[in-house]
Amino acid sequence: MDMFVDPGTLKVQVMSSPALGIGANHNNVTVSWPAWATNYYKLQTSTNLASGNWVTNSSPTASSNGTNITSILNSAGSMFFRLR
Repeated sequence: MDMFVDPGTLKVQVMSSPALGIGANHNNVTVSWPAWATNYYKLQTSTNLASGNWVTNSSPTASSNGTNITSILNSAGSMFFRLR
């Protein structure tokens, strides 16, 4: 959970971490997450968790009905996703 404090107005906004939705279709992986998270989180991918090498997604992202959706070609076999 993240908390943002605006000292000018003493406004506190508490947000929970967004969830990822993941689906597969042939060689493509579809990833979705709440559109409200766009300004706070970026989708990142990795093919190897042990390497610690995460790359910010560069695939086009569409927004529909409050959800961001992107389709990523899975040419690596294993893929891992996170919002950071």
